[in-house]
Amino acid sequence: MRPREGSPAVQLKTERLELRPFSPEAIDALLHHDGAALAGLVTGHFPEPPRPPALMEDILPRMRNRVRAEPSEAPWWAWTIVDSATHEVVGMLGMAGPPDFEGAVLLGYSIYEEFQGRSYASEAVRALAEWALAQPGVSVVRATIPHSHEASVRVAEKAGLRRAGRQADPQWGEVAVYELRKAGGVTRAD
Repeated sequence: MRPREGSPAVQLKTERLELRPFSPEAIDALLHHDGAALAGLVTGHFPEPPRPPALMEDILPRMRNRVRAEPSEAPWWAWTIVDSATHEVVGMLGMAGPPDFEGAVLLGYSIYEEFQGRSYASEAVRALAEWALAQPGVSVVRATIPHSHEASVRVAEKAGLRRAGRQADPQWGEVAVYELRKAGGVTRAD
Protein backbone atom coordinates (compact mmCIF):
# COMPACT_ATOMS: atom_id res chain seq x y z
CA MET A 1 0.00 0.00 0.00
CA ARG A 2 2.90 2.33 -0.68
CA PRO A 3 2.94 4.90 -3.45
CA ARG A 4 3.84 3.34 -6.80
CA GLU A 5 7.50 3.58 -7.73
CA GLY A 6 8.23 6.21 -10.36
CA SER A 7 4.74 7.69 -10.10
CA PRO A 8 4.53 11.47 -10.37
CA ALA A 9 1.77 11.57 -7.74
CA VAL A 10 0.89 9.46 -4.73
CA GLN A 11 -1.21 6.42 -5.63
CA LEU A 12 -2.17 3.59 -3.33
CA LYS A 13 -3.01 0.03 -4.36
CA THR A 14 -4.85 -2.57 -2.33
CA GLU A 15 -5.93 -6.07 -3.28
CA ARG A 16 -8.90 -4.75 -5.31
CA LEU A 17 -8.59 -0.98 -5.41
CA GLU A 18 -6.51 1.93 -6.61
CA LEU A 19 -6.68 5.20 -4.69
CA ARG A 20 -5.62 8.44 -6.35
CA PRO A 21 -5.68 12.07 -5.23
CA PHE A 22 -8.41 14.00 -7.05
CA SER A 23 -7.23 17.14 -8.89
CA PRO A 24 -9.01 20.52 -8.68
CA GLU A 25 -9.83 20.26 -12.39
CA ALA A 26 -11.38 16.82 -11.90
CA ILE A 27 -13.39 18.11 -8.93
CA ASP A 28 -14.73 20.94 -11.10
CA ALA A 29 -15.68 18.48 -13.86
CA LEU A 30 -17.47 16.23 -11.36
CA LEU A 31 -19.33 19.14 -9.74
CA HIS A 32 -20.44 20.27 -13.21
CA HIS A 33 -21.45 16.69 -14.16
CA ASP A 34 -19.08 16.89 -17.14
CA GLY A 35 -18.33 13.28 -18.07
CA ALA A 36 -16.23 14.21 -21.11
CA ALA A 37 -13.88 16.38 -19.05
CA LEU A 38 -13.70 13.74 -16.31
CA ALA A 39 -12.71 11.09 -18.83
CA GLY A 40 -9.66 13.15 -19.77
CA LEU A 41 -8.69 13.89 -16.18
CA VAL A 42 -9.33 10.69 -14.22
CA THR A 43 -8.30 7.09 -14.79
CA GLY A 44 -11.58 5.39 -14.04
CA HIS A 45 -15.21 5.55 -15.11
CA PHE A 46 -17.68 7.48 -12.96
CA PRO A 47 -21.30 6.35 -12.67
CA GLU A 48 -23.59 8.04 -15.21
CA PRO A 49 -24.54 10.78 -14.93
CA PRO A 50 -21.30 11.87 -13.24
CA ARG A 51 -21.99 13.09 -9.72
CA PRO A 52 -20.27 13.14 -6.35
CA PRO A 53 -21.14 10.29 -3.98
CA ALA A 54 -23.46 11.05 -1.05
CA LEU A 55 -22.29 13.73 1.38
CA MET A 56 -19.33 14.78 -0.81
CA GLU A 57 -20.86 17.52 -2.98
CA ASP A 58 -20.80 20.18 -0.24
CA ILE A 59 -17.19 19.54 0.81
CA LEU A 60 -15.61 19.11 -2.63
CA PRO A 61 -15.44 22.86 -3.44
CA ARG A 62 -13.49 23.48 -0.22
CA MET A 63 -11.12 20.62 -1.03
CA ARG A 64 -10.65 21.94 -4.59
CA ASN A 65 -9.87 25.44 -3.34
CA ARG A 66 -7.33 24.17 -0.81
CA VAL A 67 -5.48 22.06 -3.38
CA ARG A 68 -5.47 24.97 -5.83
CA ALA A 69 -3.93 27.18 -3.14
CA GLU A 70 -1.44 24.51 -1.97
CA PRO A 71 -0.90 21.86 -4.69
CA SER A 72 1.57 19.98 -2.49
CA GLU A 73 -1.33 19.24 -0.09
CA ALA A 74 -3.29 17.23 -2.70
CA PRO A 75 -2.82 13.87 -0.88
CA TRP A 76 -4.37 15.39 2.28
CA TRP A 77 -7.72 16.09 0.59
CA ALA A 78 -9.91 14.22 -1.94
CA TRP A 79 -9.16 10.76 -3.39
CA THR A 80 -11.00 8.56 -5.88
CA ILE A 81 -11.56 4.89 -5.14
CA VAL A 82 -11.26 2.83 -8.35
CA ASP A 83 -11.98 -0.88 -8.72
CA SER A 84 -8.77 -2.24 -10.29
CA ALA A 85 -10.57 -4.94 -12.28
CA THR A 86 -13.39 -2.86 -13.79
CA HIS A 87 -11.82 0.63 -13.67
CA GLU A 88 -15.07 1.95 -12.20
CA VAL A 89 -14.90 4.79 -9.66
CA VAL A 90 -16.80 3.23 -6.75
CA GLY A 91 -16.54 6.15 -4.34
CA MET A 92 -14.36 8.82 -2.80
CA LEU A 93 -12.59 9.40 0.44
CA GLY A 94 -10.34 12.04 1.84
CA MET A 95 -9.00 13.93 4.76
CA ALA A 96 -9.65 17.42 6.07
CA GLY A 97 -6.12 18.56 5.33
CA PRO A 98 -2.62 17.91 6.67
CA PRO A 99 -2.12 16.89 10.31
CA ASP A 100 -3.09 19.41 12.95
CA PHE A 101 -0.96 20.47 15.95
CA GLU A 102 -1.74 17.15 17.69
CA GLY A 103 -0.66 15.13 14.65
CA ALA A 104 -4.26 14.20 13.89
CA VAL A 105 -5.94 13.92 10.51
CA LEU A 106 -9.69 13.63 10.02
CA LEU A 107 -10.83 11.08 7.44
CA GLY A 108 -14.17 10.72 5.64
CA TYR A 109 -15.54 8.38 2.97
CA SER A 110 -18.51 7.76 0.71
CA ILE A 111 -19.30 4.92 -1.69
CA TYR A 112 -21.77 5.23 -4.55
CA GLU A 113 -24.97 3.43 -3.65
CA GLU A 114 -24.65 0.88 -6.45
CA PHE A 115 -21.28 -0.26 -5.05
CA GLN A 116 -22.16 -0.42 -1.35
CA GLY A 117 -22.00 -3.67 0.59
CA ARG A 118 -18.79 -4.92 -1.08
CA SER A 119 -16.31 -3.75 1.59
CA TYR A 120 -14.76 -1.18 -0.76
CA ALA A 121 -14.97 1.54 1.89
CA SER A 122 -13.23 -0.53 4.58
CA GLU A 123 -10.44 -1.51 2.20
CA ALA A 124 -9.93 2.09 1.04
CA VAL A 125 -10.12 3.58 4.54
CA ARG A 126 -7.58 1.06 5.84
CA ALA A 127 -5.17 1.92 2.98
CA LEU A 128 -5.49 5.69 3.39
CA ALA A 129 -5.20 5.48 7.18
CA GLU A 130 -2.02 3.37 6.89
CA TRP A 131 -0.58 5.83 4.35
CA ALA A 132 -1.40 8.81 6.58
CA LEU A 133 0.13 7.20 9.68
CA ALA A 134 3.33 6.55 7.72
CA GLN A 135 3.69 10.28 6.99
CA PRO A 136 5.85 12.54 9.19
CA GLY A 137 3.91 14.39 11.84
CA VAL A 138 0.87 12.10 11.85
CA SER A 139 0.09 10.22 15.05
CA VAL A 140 -3.64 9.55 14.76
CA VAL A 141 -6.30 9.16 12.05
CA ARG A 142 -9.83 10.03 13.14
CA ALA A 143 -13.33 9.69 11.71
CA THR A 144 -16.42 11.30 13.19
CA ILE A 145 -19.60 9.35 12.56
CA PRO A 146 -23.21 10.25 13.35
CA HIS A 147 -24.75 7.63 15.64
CA SER A 148 -27.43 6.81 13.03
CA HIS A 149 -24.82 5.83 10.38
CA GLU A 150 -24.43 2.17 11.33
CA ALA A 151 -22.82 1.23 8.00
CA SER A 152 -20.14 3.92 8.50
CA VAL A 153 -19.42 2.56 11.98
CA ARG A 154 -18.93 -0.93 10.50
CA VAL A 155 -16.57 0.51 7.85
CA ALA A 156 -14.46 2.27 10.48
CA GLU A 157 -14.28 -0.81 12.69
CA LYS A 158 -13.41 -3.15 9.78
CA ALA A 159 -10.67 -0.68 8.78
CA GLY A 160 -9.13 -0.92 12.27
CA LEU A 161 -10.42 2.30 13.82
CA ARG A 162 -11.75 2.04 17.36
CA ARG A 163 -14.28 4.17 19.20
CA ALA A 164 -12.41 6.81 21.19
CA GLY A 165 -15.21 9.05 22.43
CA ARG A 166 -17.76 11.50 21.18
CA GLN A 167 -17.97 15.15 20.29
CA ALA A 168 -20.46 17.78 19.19
CA ASP A 169 -20.83 18.44 15.47
CA PRO A 170 -22.63 21.53 14.15
CA GLN A 171 -24.39 19.58 11.39
CA TRP A 172 -25.09 16.21 13.04
CA GLY A 173 -25.27 16.94 16.76
CA GLU A 174 -23.33 14.44 18.83
CA VAL A 175 -21.09 12.12 16.80
CA ALA A 176 -18.93 9.16 17.70
CA VAL A 177 -15.17 9.58 17.27
CA TYR A 178 -13.24 6.62 15.88
CA GLU A 179 -9.47 6.57 15.59
CA LEU A 180 -6.39 4.63 14.69
CA ARG A 181 -3.21 5.67 16.50
CA LYS A 182 0.48 5.24 15.89
CA ALA A 183 2.46 4.57 19.05
CA GLY A 184 6.22 4.00 19.19
CA GLY A 185 6.41 3.80 15.40
CA VAL A 186 3.83 1.00 15.27
CA THR A 187 0.30 1.48 14.03
CA ARG A 188 -2.25 0.07 16.42
CA ALA A 189 -5.97 0.24 17.16
CA ASP A 190 -6.79 1.48 20.65
